[in-house]
Amino acid sequence: MKVLHGILLVICLVSASISSSNGYAHPETFNLLDYGAISGGTTDNSQAFLKAWNAACSSETENPTVVVPEEKFLVDPIAFRGPCNANSIKFLILGSILAPTTPSAWEELNPSQWLAFQDINGLNVTSYGRVDGREWMYFTSSNIKFSVMQEQQPEGHSVHQQPSNPSVTDALWQH
Repeated sequence: MKVLHGILLVICLVSASISSSNGYAHPETFNLLDYGAISGGTTDNSQAFLKAWNAACSSETENPTVVVPEEKFLVDPIAFRGPCNANSIKFLILGSILAPTTPSAWEELNPSQWLAFQDINGLNVTSYGRVDGREWMYFTSSNIKFSVMQEQQPEGHSVHQQPSNPSVTDALWQH
């Protein structure tokens, strides 16, 4: 009987550990790793970012959150587009988003735009991590674009390209 209780205890502890290992594993959260992102900073993760964004944007949940976990992710030039179903959507950066280091990443693209957020109401970008341009000659804080957004007041420490008041909190933009 003691063996059975011991086995049950181990199973319960393992189950609890697995279910709590991802602090952002609830229905409103869209973790990049669940959409095929590969950490390390050497593999382009643009498609994983878009898949997570599109899932969050089309979600019927009240406050969807795209989570960039505590890892390094290389991202080629990308545009996150709305409108989204929810009244607000959060982009939570816990790790690092890295710009490409070669000009070929911008072939046939606008070199003045690396990360773009377009047509999104209620966007909230919160960063405990880093958005790193890696000293790329085209990168400036203006390579992060916010356009055609409404109904959101800025709450954060720094906002770049603020035509329609997105919220950016504790973001570290690094050149």
